[in-house]
Amino acid sequence: MLNRVIFMLVLSAVLTGCGGNHEQSTHARVSDEQRVDVIAAQSIPYQRQFSYTTQLRSSSSIDLKPRISGIVQSILVHDGDPVRRGDLLILLDAKPFRAEVQRLKVRLQSALEAQEQAKREARYVKKLVALKVMSVAAAEQQLFKLRQREVELNKIQSELITAQFNLDSTQIRAPMDGVVSSTDLMKGYYVQSGMTTLMTLMSPHHIQAYFNMDEQIWNYYFSGMKGDSSVRVHLSVAGSSRDYSGRLNVRNDPIHLSKGTLQVRAIFDDELSGVTPGCFRRVTLMAPHVDNRIVIPEKSIRARQNERFVYLVDANRKVVYRKVILGERIHAVRVIKSGLKAGDTVILNAPVKVELGRVIVPQLTETKAWLEHQS
Repeated sequence: MLNRVIFMLVLSAVLTGCGGNHEQSTHARVSDEQRVDVIAAQSIPYQRQFSYTTQLRSSSSIDLKPRISGIVQSILVHDGDPVRRGDLLILLDAKPFRAEVQRLKVRLQSALEAQEQAKREARYVKKLVALKVMSVAAAEQQLFKLRQREVELNKIQSELITAQFNLDSTQIRAPMDGVVSSTDLMKGYYVQSGMTTLMTLMSPHHIQAYFNMDEQIWNYYFSGMKGDSSVRVHLSVAGSSRDYSGRLNVRNDPIHLSKGTLQVRAIFDDELSGVTPGCFRRVTLMAPHVDNRIVIPEKSIRARQNERFVYLVDANRKVVYRKVILGERIHAVRVIKSGLKAGDTVILNAPVKVELGRVIVPQLTETKAWLEHQS
């Protein structure tokens, strides 16, 4: 009798415990369902932004070459230095050219004295001819000497002008405002007239940025443009808060068949402070028209291998699977190219495991409030 009473008490305790666990499990599942936050997919006006890496080029550059041959005495600038027109850049050894100028000056002085002597003799000869003391033929010989002296004087004067020009050319100056590039010279180098490239000067104005644009993007957004367009292109400089603005310049270049891209360029008319032609920079431009795009929070998107998908809540409050194709990311939201439509209810914070077809109690989050919370 005692054993039967003990058995009934144990059985009652076990059943009571099982019933309690079942109630707790049911309560937990209902609680989980109530904490599922959802948000509605939104259709917003969106102007697409494109970003490209480009190497900047100068629309005007000059390769400096010496007018004379000589030995480099000193180099006064370095790569990247900004210069103004007339600034001294390089000095060549001027001693041999200075000596030549001095030698010709001495010859010029001697020629001037010889010319004066010939003029005095010519005047004397003319008097003798007038007095009929000297024949005309003899007088012509004396006058010919005067003309020879004049020719010799003109020759020396021309040689002196050339020698002075060569001496001045030992000072190589900037022919325009620009930025120094490609200075590979060293002191003592021998440079040849018109052959050796001393350095390159690139204009800081009218900088051009070339980049390759996808053919599909070109055809959809920019194909109707020709020449200088109204599309603005922005260039940012690292370490500077200033943003330089240029214009998209459309050329009739052919499409690269193997890459499916078209080369386009942007032109920046203003001087770009802190930007050296030849360097790489990022440029951005906006699409010329606005489209309506579906956007959802980035955190609501899940991944499985190469697929991207979201969990939706249908009209019966059941969880359903939907594959999506992603577009650009805009801060905390993502553009959806396909797979969703405006008003679709997307699970915002999907659990690690979601049971498809499960009925939940969605809690709708206002998009504006969610965005404010993210910022």
